[in-house]
This record gives sequence, structure tokens and C-alpha cells, in this order.
Amino acid sequence: NQLPQKYDFNHRYIGDLTTENKKLALFESLDCYAKSKKDKLKKIKQKFEAGVRAYNCQKYAEAKENFEYILHYLPEDKPSFVYFNRANEKLKEVA
Repeated sequence: NQLPQKYDFNHRYIGDLTTENKKLALFESLDCYAKSKKDKLKKIKQKFEAGVRAYNCQKYAEAKENFEYILHYLPEDKPSFVYFNRANEKLKEVA
């Protein structure tokens, strides 16, 4: 929130963190990666964030589908791997 409005900041929403009385949105900076990986992450940003939102809304099948797609494109994306596994586990609990 403290950044200037026109600051070019490449990021993606990776979820929420709940503390005692606050819910904080967490973002990952994409600028710390090499250009090739950053470009790939920017291409999947919307799909990733849609998967996070689906997971947060307990739409686990939709979340799993989004993260599975991402992992085919970028298998080394650890946050997608974690969310994919969590969504898969939630689906097993329901079944």
C-alpha cells in the first residue's frame, strides 16, 4: 500500500495469512526471478490467482484443475505444487 501508484511491481497473490485479529493478503514478488522464469510466471499469473481464489472458496476441483494446468507449463512452481496437493487432499476428504 505504501508504493507509489505508478510503481511497476510484478507480483502475484498467493493467499491469505490470518493472525490473531487480522487477515493479511500475501503477495510474491516476481522481480526476484531471472527474466525467463519471471516471464513464465507472468503468463500464468491469472490462472494461478484464479486457482487461489477457487481454493479459498472451497472449490477444490476447480483449484486443482488450475494448478494442474500450471504445473504442466511450469513444473518447478512450488506454490502451485503446494496448492495442487492441498486441493487434492481436500477432494479426498470429501469423497
